[in-house]
Amino acid sequence: MFPFLRTVLAGVRAGWVPLEPRLCDAFARLLARLPDKRPSLAFLRELLGAYGSFLYFKSYHAHWLLVVATLLDPLVGMSGLLGGVAALASRRLLALPNQVANLDCVNGVLLGLMIGRFFAVSPALLLLVVLAGVLATLVSRLIHALVTLPRGLPILSAPLFLVGVAAFAVGRSLALPWAPLPKPLASDLLLNALFAKPILAWLTSVGQIYFAPSPSGGVLVALAILLSSRRLFWVIILAFAVVRLELQGLGVVPGSPILSLAGTSAMLAALMTGGVFARPSGRAFAVALLAASSIGVVALAVYNVFYYLGLPPLSLAFVSTTWLLMTALGPAAGGPWSRYWLATPQLPETTAAALTLAEARGVAAGSIGVRAPFFGSWQVYQSFNGAHTHQGAWRHALDFHQVIDGAAHVGEGRQLTDYHGFGAAICAPVPGVVAACRDDLPDNPPGEVDTQNCWGNYLLIALGGEEYLLLAHLQ
Repeated sequence: MFPFLRTVLAGVRAGWVPLEPRLCDAFARLLARLPDKRPSLAFLRELLGAYGSFLYFKSYHAHWLLVVATLLDPLVGMSGLLGGVAALASRRLLALPNQVANLDCVNGVLLGLMIGRFFAVSPALLLLVVLAGVLATLVSRLIHALVTLPRGLPILSAPLFLVGVAAFAVGRSLALPWAPLPKPLASDLLLNALFAKPILAWLTSVGQIYFAPSPSGGVLVALAILLSSRRLFWVIILAFAVVRLELQGLGVVPGSPILSLAGTSAMLAALMTGGVFARPSGRAFAVALLAASSIGVVALAVYNVFYYLGLPPLSLAFVSTTWLLMTALGPAAGGPWSRYWLATPQLPETTAAALTLAEARGVAAGSIGVRAPFFGSWQVYQSFNGAHTHQGAWRHALDFHQVIDGAAHVGEGRQLTDYHGFGAAICAPVPGVVAACRDDLPDNPPGEVDTQNCWGNYLLIALGGEEYLLLAHLQ
C-alpha cells in the first residue's frame, strides 16, 4: 500500500492532482507515521479504509483513490473526513460493535461531503457536520434493527438520505451561506478537450457517488471501481447508458441535473442488485439493467417532488429502487430467486471464485447434504478423482476405512476379518427410499477385484426427483 501512496503524493507535488501544497505536506507527514502501531493511527486506518466499504471494496488502492477524489475540492473533502471521524469516534465512545460493516462511518463521510458541497465553511457548518456524523452512527443501527434484521435488506446509504435531508433543512433554517461554485480544475479542462460529452456526463455522474461531480472526480472513482472489479466497471457503463437513453426518450434535456442524479442512482442500484449482492450470472446483468431502467422513472418523480419541497433527494431513488427489487425478486418469489441474492455482499469476482470452489467440493448451491454412512470415526483413503479407481464415471466416489492406532487392520491384513471396518454397521446418509439393492455376491479376499461387478453388493437410495445415492462395496 505504501509505495502506491508515495506515488500519489509524488503526483500531487508534480501538479497532476490539484491539491494544495499544505495538504500534500500533511499527507506526507501522515504517510511517514503509518507504520506506527499507536491507536490513533489504527483509528485513521479504519476511517480511510471505510471509504470503499460503501461499495464493498477490499483494495487499499481503491480506498485511497476515493479519498483523493473527495479531496479534489479540499474543503469538501476535509468536511467528509470530519463527518467520518465523528461517526467512528461516536461508535467507539458508545462502545458499539461494528455490526454494520463500517457503513455508519462511510455514511458519516458522505454526510460531511454533502454538507460541505452545499454550504460554505463556518463554525456552524463544522458543528453540523459533527452532529450529522454522530446521527449516522445511530441511524445506521436504527435501520439495521428495523429493516436489515427483519427484512434482510441492506443499509446502503439510507442514513445519508434521512440525516442529510434533516441537515440540509437545519442549514437553511440557520441561513448558512451557500458554498461558492467550484472552480474548474486543470485536469477537468484537459478531459473536456479529450472526451465527448456523453463520456464527460458519465464521468461526472460517477464522481457524484462521492460528491465529486467533475470529470476528474469521475476518473478517480471509476479507477477505484475498475481496480476492484472489471465486472462492476462494465455494469456502471451499461447502467448509465440505459438510464440516459430512457430519459432522453422521455424528453429530458442532456446535461440537466436530473440526468446526472438519475445516472448516479442507476449505477449504484445496478452495482448492488446486479453486482455485490448477486450471484454472478447473465441474470445478474439483466437485473442490473432492470434496476437502471426503473431508476429513470423513480428519479424523475423523486426529483420533482423534492424540488417543490426545496430539499435535495440525495440517495432516495437509489435506496428505494434497490430495496424494491431485493424484496420483489427475493427468495419468496421462488425458482431462481431463491438462490440469487447473497447473504454476505462480495465483489463478483470473489463470489465467482467461491462458487467455483464450492462446486469442486460438492457443496454448491442446490447440493444435498449427507451424513457419514457409518458410526464412529473413519478416514477417507480415496477421494474424488482418486489415483486408483475413482476415474471417469466413478470419479465422485469416496472410499472409507476405519483406522485404529494408525492402522486399518491387525496383523498383516491377509484376511477380511483383520480389517477394523469389516462387518461394521452402516447407516443411511440421507432420508429416502431404497430403489435397488444387491446382496448375493461373495466377499472378495484382500487384493482381489471383481471387474464384472464393480459396485459389489450395494444399496441405491432414491432422494426424490432425479437424485440418487449409492452405498457400494458392502459385505
